[in-house]
Amino acid sequence: MSKRPETFDVLQALRKHRYSAFAAFVFVLGCVAVILVAYPRKYASTAKVLVRAGRESMTLDPVASSAGETVDLQRTLQSEVFAAIDILQSRQILEDVVENQGPDVILSGHLADESKEDGISLLPLSWLKSFLTLDPISDREKAIRALEDSVEFDTQRESNVVSIHFTSKSPAAAQKILESWVDTFLKKYPELNRTQGSYDFLAEQESVLKEELDAARERLRSSKNEHGLVSLDHQQATQAELLSQVQEKLITVNASLSASTSRLKEIEDGMGKLPEYVLAEEVSGIANEAHDGMRRTLYELELKKMDLQSKMTESHPSYIAISEQVEEARRTIQTQDESRNTVSRQRSETFVSLEKERLLEKANFQSLQAQRETLRKDQAGLLQEMKVMNDGEKEVAESVEKLATLEARYRAFTEKLEQARLDEAIRHHDLTSINVVQRPSLEELPVTPNKKLCILIGLAAACFSAVGIALVRSNRSQPVVHALNGSAEPGDLVFHERMTPQTLEPRKPR
Repeated sequence: MSKRPETFDVLQALRKHRYSAFAAFVFVLGCVAVILVAYPRKYASTAKVLVRAGRESMTLDPVASSAGETVDLQRTLQSEVFAAIDILQSRQILEDVVENQGPDVILSGHLADESKEDGISLLPLSWLKSFLTLDPISDREKAIRALEDSVEFDTQRESNVVSIHFTSKSPAAAQKILESWVDTFLKKYPELNRTQGSYDFLAEQESVLKEELDAARERLRSSKNEHGLVSLDHQQATQAELLSQVQEKLITVNASLSASTSRLKEIEDGMGKLPEYVLAEEVSGIANEAHDGMRRTLYELELKKMDLQSKMTESHPSYIAISEQVEEARRTIQTQDESRNTVSRQRSETFVSLEKERLLEKANFQSLQAQRETLRKDQAGLLQEMKVMNDGEKEVAESVEKLATLEARYRAFTEKLEQARLDEAIRHHDLTSINVVQRPSLEELPVTPNKKLCILIGLAAACFSAVGIALVRSNRSQPVVHALNGSAEPGDLVFHERMTPQTLEPRKPR
């Protein structure tokens, strides 16, 4: 069986077949040199954009916020970077770049004013590529696919800078195409983060809401005029305050009436206990003719009674009559004042003072009664006004509530409309939170083919080719020697080559 060649065998094979190995080494290096010279060059252009958290991505869309409740979504800066990359490699951006630059520029890799020197055309590869593309496509679609294959996006972890690498056959073309790509992205990014037509929609809704608001104000004005209201809350508070004051005054007047009634009773009771007239002057020693006359009459009657008693019985009518006359005269005398004084009387000052107080208090009482009647009428009037006000309160309150709701909605819509107007102005001036850190570069050093890598691969291939050729040629000649020496083992392949004296000589022991 064949054995694996050892290092000494490899070196011996190289020494023995050094010309063949050297020829193979030079041939491979020559092929690599031809490839390096003939392979079409490609040039790269690099741009870098800084993705920041801006108004277009962090603020809520005015139409969405005005449509109802919203959910607070936490967006990270990394998600903004990934979204920017997705937009950069979207087909819409690719189509716009193709429309701006034209399919010929992208497919040829050269600008219109540049000479097209692509080196040696690799026709077999072109034919193979055409054969694999069985379905015919337009130049525009080919340009879009070429853009997809020629661009790379790169971003570092925890970084918001996106690097864009684009390769083409011309450095100027690579720079121009990448500039168009970045400009298209800067224009599309704000538009994609905003709702198209939001300003017109909100302006239309604001106009409709303004009409509803004016109609609600007119209804409220009509309701107030109908019920005689200016400000419902203010008038209700005023009416309540006036009613409270009237009730307090009525309570005070009632208390004053009760006190006046008690005062009048006390005065009248005091006047009843006091004499109206009191002694003013008394003169003694004056004759009392009335009393003396009654005494004389009584004396005469008593004499006449005694005369009849001597003549008649006590049951005689004349005697009874005279007896009654005597008794009557005695009672009359007993009721008369026996004094001999002259008395003059006058009205008591205390009584007169009490009478004046009574008159004043009575006048006060009548005044309080009149005040009470007036206050009762005022109270009834206020209650009637409050009843009318309360009857219209529901209608006015509904109008006020609807007006307040419409005013709040109108203010909110005005804010949303201003936000939409500001977004429209920002879009019109192409303002965005994306900043270009590095404009597309113009790099005159081609990125393909990679000369260092090709040289390393060529050297390695040349070395392996040289060693392979030497080993192959050594293995083709060595079985014959083994066969001649009788050292071939069963199963070994024996090559019949041209016999030479050198191959027939036995090998010297080492």
